[in-house]
Amino acid sequence: MLNYARRRTILIAAVALVLLSSATAHADAAFDPKPDKGAHTWCYDSNFPSAYKTAADAAMTRLRAQTVVTTAYHSPCGTQTDVRWKLSTARDDYGWVTCDKLNASGYCDRWILNMNKPNIKGSAHPVAQRSQTACHELGHTLGVRHYARSGNSFEQEFPGSDSTHSCMVWGEVPGTSGDWYITYGHHHKTKHINPWFS
Repeated sequence: MLNYARRRTILIAAVALVLLSSATAHADAAFDPKPDKGAHTWCYDSNFPSAYKTAADAAMTRLRAQTVVTTAYHSPCGTQTDVRWKLSTARDDYGWVTCDKLNASGYCDRWILNMNKPNIKGSAHPVAQRSQTACHELGHTLGVRHYARSGNSFEQEFPGSDSTHSCMVWGEVPGTSGDWYITYGHHHKTKHINPWFS
């Protein structure tokens, strides 16, 4: 009986270790579904405010500057536009993306990028939060998953081999020092974004 209980405890511990390892390994896995390749085009919903357009335009400009991704603006939004920026309060988040159309290969042809204006406005640093949310949600449309931190501090380990945080960290912006909240980390660029779009 003792032998059985001991084996059972070891088995449970082993399963827990595997699950914990899996969760850690997948914290930075590619976002599903993956985006289609080629130029990453964008447009705005008709009610998207100018301050949010400024943040979105800056996010698209930084994307071009930081990665191999090319971008193009569409006006008006069309059926082939990759990212449609809009306001929504449907969820209790700062922002989120949904895939609106899959292509025959199973890649996302059209993303809806939602920004929650009341939640962003109510954050501790609204301007920085708007910029971080734009960068972060755009990252999801590029195939990158976010990673978390504990509370309002940066206690979570960095993704991959990075030594600085990026806009893909999840949650409220705790401060505005540095430019982490408007940039993609080295790991995200070299392991996810650039290889996919090259």
